[in-house]
Order: sequence, then structure tokens, then C-alpha cells
Amino acid sequence: MTTAEDLHHHLVHRVFAAAIAGNAGLRDAVEGHGGGVRFDGRDLLFTLPQLLRFVLQHCESSGHSPPDAQARDYRVFRRLLYGSQTNSTLRGFGAVVVLERAADDQTLSVYRLTRVGG
Repeated sequence: MTTAEDLHHHLVHRVFAAAIAGNAGLRDAVEGHGGGVRFDGRDLLFTLPQLLRFVLQHCESSGHSPPDAQARDYRVFRRLLYGSQTNSTLRGFGAVVVLERAADDQTLSVYRLTRVGG
């Protein structure tokens, strides 16, 4: 089974890294997703619930074992994002996740994966 930690690793090292690199396959997968995950030029925009949905689909389509119940839990996913070193890791790839648009209902807030520096 794919754990929540496995899913977070997949998000950072496969999804976000591919987005930063401008991977056409990821762009196609995002465009085919039809949800709150989309590209805005080179940046990836997303809401957290839709990002979870996309990462679950992407992980399974990449041949990983089905996610366990905890990996599918939005609250666990959000806690992993906020409690981990996601942005520190992403800085090594030349990018960060920033809040694009805050909403009173946190599930509707929009985030942006964007490049930093040069």
C-alpha cells in the first residue's frame, strides 16, 4: 500500500519536480484532470483538495500500489504539507509554493508552485 508519506514524496519529487522542469507529460495529465489544478504559464496553480485528488490519480497511474486510507485523508495530506520541509526541498529545485489567493474556507484557497531566483 502507498502511505501518506509515500504520496507526499511522490508529490514533491515526481509531480512538483516535473512541473518545475516543464514536463509535457505532466502538463497533459494536469490538463486532462479537469479540476482545481492547472498551469498558468510555467506555474502550477492548485487548491489543496484538488491537488490531493490529482496526486492520488497520478501516483496510481504511475504504477504505485493503491493508497491506504490515511493517504486518501485530506487532513493527513494537509498536515504533511504544512508540517514537512516541502518548500525547503523545492528550493533545491529552484521553486517554492506560495499562497496565491486566500479564502475564508481554506479548501478554496489557491496556491502557486513558482520558480525562484534566476
